[in-house]
Amino acid sequence: MKKIILSFTILASMLAGCAQESPNSFTLSGKIEGKTDGVIYLDRFDESTMARQTDTIKIENGSFVFKGTVDEPANVLLSDGNINDFNNPNLAYFYIEPAKMNISLVWDNFKEYKLTGSITNDEAKAYEQNQKPLSERMRELHKAIGEEKDTAKLSGLEEEMERLRGEFETITMDFIKSHPDSYFAANLLKINMSNLKLEELQSKFNSLSDRVKASKAAIEIVNEINKLTALTPGNAAPVFFATDINGNQLSLSDFKGKYVILDFWASWCVPCRKSNPHLKAMYEKYKDKGLEVICISDDDSNPDKWREAVAKDKIEMFHHVLRGLKTLPGHRFDRTNDISEAYAVHYLPTKYLIDREGNMVGKVTSEELEAKLKEIFE
Repeated sequence: MKKIILSFTILASMLAGCAQESPNSFTLSGKIEGKTDGVIYLDRFDESTMARQTDTIKIENGSFVFKGTVDEPANVLLSDGNINDFNNPNLAYFYIEPAKMNISLVWDNFKEYKLTGSITNDEAKAYEQNQKPLSERMRELHKAIGEEKDTAKLSGLEEEMERLRGEFETITMDFIKSHPDSYFAANLLKINMSNLKLEELQSKFNSLSDRVKASKAAIEIVNEINKLTALTPGNAAPVFFATDINGNQLSLSDFKGKYVILDFWASWCVPCRKSNPHLKAMYEKYKDKGLEVICISDDDSNPDKWREAVAKDKIEMFHHVLRGLKTLPGHRFDRTNDISEAYAVHYLPTKYLIDREGNMVGKVTSEELEAKLKEIFE
């Protein structure tokens, strides 16, 4: 009888152990050269809310083991606790996934880590290695452009930079095309989706595998596709409500019967500020024919700078509101009333033109805006 009881006990124990195993489990086993004790940190972030999850493990005899669950490959930061300084030598950035992984590091040189067991990280490293010559040259050019005073030489540097950007984008799009079942490819597409037109973004998304289409990055891409679809010419422009710079309530619907330029900008955005004289000229030329300008500033965290910039650039004749992004504790954001979110704004400046019925005319550059207004009003 004792043997039977013991057998059932062992079986129950085995079944319990199996029940605790999750298909999303990961193990990250590490060894650190030059550090025998202390603690090490593993940080994960929800990229949509920036909510932070931190795991801390003791280092024992130069070794550590992190265990947990992750529902899909995810970016993590492994560090000595200081993740705010990206020059911190004890900071490594990589992908983990549901698997058994091993990492080896040297204290004060985490960036040269060696990780095995993460297919997604292998893909990311291969992509980065392919882009490395371009990235290094672009960093050199960026510095040179900032320092160059000669107009002719500056023009040549900018032309080279534009060519390299094109090569960079080609390599990125080729990687996405050749890796349809890659979570990293989906993440790359998410990062670069603001540079793509709706049709191209839809096509790239459709090429992903069903498994990857269920990823968090893919969900964000779908949201972007839906927003861009809603913003196509002829569709009703997303209506928003805000308090303007003078404390008055403002709504886009108040401007029915007028053509409206939505100018997404910020006090700290140099190209935005440089475009203000041109915007003023367009307004002065067509204001009596029914043109209005609503400037939507990305200065929610520093409204004093916003007010200073409006006064300094002498653009008080426009309507001014903040975008409505709220910063929450823990580096999280509330985008409930975020106008930039509704208009799929990923870079500044961004300009949209709205017609008299409140429908989208489309996104426009300064040059396109001038031509479009001439077509409308002259």
